[in-house]
Amino acid sequence: MFIAEFKTFIKIGKRKIKKMVWESNSNTLNDKGYTFNPSQCESRFKTLHRGLKNVSDHNKRVVMTKKSPL
Repeated sequence: MFIAEFKTFIKIGKRKIKKMVWESNSNTLNDKGYTFNPSQCESRFKTLHRGLKNVSDHNKRVVMTKKSPL
């Protein structure tokens, strides 16, 4: 949900638009019964994005260091 909604707004690229994304995510979550404010949504997205980047970087290092089976 975060990523799909973020991609629709990221094309504009302004900080104000990103703030609108976090407010929209927060409102959506609040409607579903979860209580998150926009800053918590932004923090969660940044944490998920950083984790994905770390996994991607790790996988690149592992592939480069593996020896061929021959």
